Amino acid sequence: MSWNLPFSRALSRFLGGYALLHLLIVAVFLFVITGWLRGQMLDQTRQRMQEVCRAIREHVLSQPQGLYQPELLPHIRRLAQDTGIRITLIADDGVVVADSETGRADIGDHGTRPEVLLAKNEDFGFNERVSATLQKRMMYFAMRLSAEPSPNNGFVRVAMDAEPIYASIAALQRFLWMFAIGLGLVAGGLMIVFVSREMRPLPMFVEAARNIAAGQYRPVPMMTRGNEWRSLSESFAQMQQELVRRESSLRENSLRLEAVLGTMIEGVIAIDQHKHVVLANQAACRMLGLPQPEMVGRSLFEVLRFPQLQEAFETAIATGQAASAEFLTRGPRRRTLNVRATQLSPHTEFGAAAVLYDVTELRQLETMRRDFVANVSHELKTPLASIKAYAETLQLGAINDKENNLEFVRQIESQADLLNRQIRDLIQLSRVESGQTEFDIRVVDLSRLVLDCRNRFAAEARQRNVSIDIHELPDELLVRTDRDAIQTVLDNLLSNAIRYTKPDGVVRVTAEKNGRDAKICVHDNGIGIAPDDQQRIFERFYRVDKARSRDVGGTGLGLAIVKHTLSALGGQIEVESRMGQGSQFTVTLPAD
Repeated sequence: MSWNLPFSRALSRFLGGYALLHLLIVAVFLFVITGWLRGQMLDQTRQRMQEVCRAIREHVLSQPQGLYQPELLPHIRRLAQDTGIRITLIADDGVVVADSETGRADIGDHGTRPEVLLAKNEDFGFNERVSATLQKRMMYFAMRLSAEPSPNNGFVRVAMDAEPIYASIAALQRFLWMFAIGLGLVAGGLMIVFVSREMRPLPMFVEAARNIAAGQYRPVPMMTRGNEWRSLSESFAQMQQELVRRESSLRENSLRLEAVLGTMIEGVIAIDQHKHVVLANQAACRMLGLPQPEMVGRSLFEVLRFPQLQEAFETAIATGQAASAEFLTRGPRRRTLNVRATQLSPHTEFGAAAVLYDVTELRQLETMRRDFVANVSHELKTPLASIKAYAETLQLGAINDKENNLEFVRQIESQADLLNRQIRDLIQLSRVESGQTEFDIRVVDLSRLVLDCRNRFAAEARQRNVSIDIHELPDELLVRTDRDAIQTVLDNLLSNAIRYTKPDGVVRVTAEKNGRDAKICVHDNGIGIAPDDQQRIFERFYRVDKARSRDVGGTGLGLAIVKHTLSALGGQIEVESRMGQGSQFTVTLPAD
């Protein structure tokens, strides 16, 4: 029979305790019973000796001659031989009258013996001692023959060897001890058999508990014997089912939480009371530029080296109130993050949680709005200032200056046209961005639009000594789009190319079908655009060379209108440029 270690320890402790208790009870029992048996055996011996003494006293008192009758010695010898007891008759003065072993020979004064002295005072006496003559332990019992004084009065004393009696007592004690030990062994063996039989299912429950602790829910055999084991197996099965249900529910909640946190745009970070990161979703790791495994489990101050974020967490934990902060991340793509930290419930193991918002685009839009307002004010103010200046000059008398008055009027008209174009472009850009422009979507031939655009700007190109090259234009390139909107896009691109191309330069326009898309490329060999400016040329009023832009008469809104118009039509625009070598703008539209 084999048990698992915890079960064998429990059983050995139980059996050890039972054995100790059993031995204690047996020892007490044997101590009491052996003492009682010893007393009973000694009492029986004394009673036997007393009966012998009483029989001799009756015999002596029944004879007229008393102690000195001739037949007394043979009589006591026969009685001593029958009972195995030594009999001695002692006169009142202590002299031995007769003895069953030595006859009447004077064997000394026996009047001073302890048992005889007791008999003198109390009619009988008992004493146990080692005999000086026999050198062994003896029992003595003495009895007065008569209470009345007379010449024949004396004492009868009997003596017995005490060693056989005590040997019998020791043998009986050994028998009792052996019987008790044997009975204990039998009871212990029966106890082991009974306990092992009753406790046999326990290792299965121990193994099942270990499996549960390891997360393995294996079925427990149902016990059919014993109400307790059957109830325990049923309760264990119910516990397993409940644990499986709860673990499944926790797993579902965890997966649901991970799914929610994983799909959130906002970043979420939670720390415990020791300021170690216990949760960080993918958005937070992406915003902070850290891998998710690197954050969880580590100290907040070790992983996140952003003082504003750390201060927000500390303020939330210290005050129990929400704390906000805003900071810039590090790296090539710096992002502006807004953080709001809140202390969690004090009954949880977490200290605080923070939600990170990526406000980079918002801050860029705010910057663009401020720049837009400033640029609009500046761009509108410039032609208005020129108009006002020329008008005041005319009012001060220049109107009578026949050589210059017409030039002043033409400048006023030119600045008014520029102002009108700026306002018109602003209105058009606003409508496109807000989605208020209604497009007339139909099949349009891009090749035809490119040729029409070339014809419209041919005169301006000749005036600036720039040639327009229509290269490999397909006979027919059909797209579903708004004709006027695409015409505006082409006009702006071709106009910019002509204006920013040096004299004797060439503007090349190509169109082709590339898979399911139609592409139009406008390439010039002008001044080019710096890499830092290429990302901003589609912003409102942004000019690469502001001085040259004013000379060529641009409003600064053309490329912004192009980008937003193409976005509204499902197209896109890209730019490639090198300083001093020219630029290429590529328009992509879905082909019909």
